[in-house]
Amino acid sequence: MGYFETRWPALLMRPLSGLYGLAIRRRNRRFDSGAAEVFRLERPVISVGNIVVGGTGKTPTVLYLVRWLQQQGQRVCILSRGYRRRSRGMVVVADGEGIRSGVEEAGDEPMLLAQQLPGAVVVVDSDRARAGRHALQHFRPDLFLLDDGFQHRRLHRDLDIVTFKEQSDLGNGWLLPAGPLREPLEALRRADLLWFNESARLHDDLLIHSPADLPSIRARLGVTDCRNRAGERLDPTPDLRVVLFCGLAKPQGVLNTAREMGFEVVRFICFRDHHDYGQRDIRDLERVREHHRADVIITTDKDWVKLLPAFNLPPHWFHLSVAVEPEDGPHAEKLLLSLCRSHGIL
Repeated sequence: MGYFETRWPALLMRPLSGLYGLAIRRRNRRFDSGAAEVFRLERPVISVGNIVVGGTGKTPTVLYLVRWLQQQGQRVCILSRGYRRRSRGMVVVADGEGIRSGVEEAGDEPMLLAQQLPGAVVVVDSDRARAGRHALQHFRPDLFLLDDGFQHRRLHRDLDIVTFKEQSDLGNGWLLPAGPLREPLEALRRADLLWFNESARLHDDLLIHSPADLPSIRARLGVTDCRNRAGERLDPTPDLRVVLFCGLAKPQGVLNTAREMGFEVVRFICFRDHHDYGQRDIRDLERVREHHRADVIITTDKDWVKLLPAFNLPPHWFHLSVAVEPEDGPHAEKLLLSLCRSHGIL
């Protein structure tokens, strides 16, 4: 699907984008006017989301924000819908004391958040208001972080953060299904902060459609570690041959990162986003490693949570840990503190 093009097949989808745009604008008007009910929780809510499909570094951004909030002494509850999970209804992934569900019930991203954020509560439910009420009753958080929440307008939020990753995120500038936009760019007027991960510069369309005084943070995404299930660290060497695989919306970034680290990637395999791995996938990847005489197999953190403990992986399987770091750390922390205080969050 050519999101970055203005020719076939996107042109054939353009009329559907027009209908989708009408529906989205009508829905937004209902919330803006008060005609649609908005639920309020008894604690502040910070939303982290995006306006385009595909990866924008949202999960590493959530990890950074929750860790920062925990440093401020806050008990955080993350609310997520648990995209492509195999369960229904509400699932408590982590209760602040430990992990209470499996990845199939939780979904890969909520499980990754639960594993990397000790002390945080993680609850998944398509009805985030219900999940929040349950968390208030049972876990008493100080505040909520709404994961992938920019379009989830049924729940009131006190601070809206919108993430972007690349200059090409906006693609042809069209709405779904002909383009990558979930909403018209004018929806950015609801945002309180734009968060740019690895973006070289602001897109002209963002400058036009977002308020002139809308604050922003620029950050870098980087690999912090590469380890196997035993915790052994893998350091790149010029002669280390690697089979790399992932199931991400934008896989090219993983390949670029691995090559920049110095790995010799002899084969790169892309699965669909949120792919559910099975034993056949493990066998196929091992065959690829043997065929190319590769030394190791490497994947991402997001994929790794679906592999362990489901499969008994050998020690030559590794995963990359990715973190986001603001380019100007003190400025970012000062801005976040100012926004949280001005919005009654801290």
